[in-house]
Amino acid sequence: MQNTDQKNIETVTSFYKAISRGDLATARRLLDREVEWIETDRTALWFQGTHHGACTVFNEVILPAYGWIADFRMELDQFLAVGNHVVAIGRFRGQAKTTDKQLNALATHVWTLHDGRAMRVQTFNDPRNWSEALNKVENEEFAA
Repeated sequence: MQNTDQKNIETVTSFYKAISRGDLATARRLLDREVEWIETDRTALWFQGTHHGACTVFNEVILPAYGWIADFRMELDQFLAVGNHVVAIGRFRGQAKTTDKQLNALATHVWTLHDGRAMRVQTFNDPRNWSEALNKVENEEFAA
């Protein structure tokens, strides 16, 4: 593995570890100010759609997760790096605060990095896992 590939994997793993321990300041520093974060549009969950900018990603995607999910963790633990791209595969875990159901959602993220920061993150996940944990019905609105 090339040195750049390893550095990019370290950046991505640092992000997930920081999120999982609640160190949002460290996680935020790993996102470019103008990062593009793309979530699936197939869900009515708060994180759907495309989010622009690190502040927006935290306010619209990450911080609400802590409001809905107790002990929220991003456990992405398989990584493949090619140049400035890292594919991360794993799960989101925690316990839904409104239902006490466990969240165990498969996730794959494709990161594009430049100079140690994420420029773009595209996520692939099955929103059914989230909906089941939160007792949300498909097409039901889900406000942050």
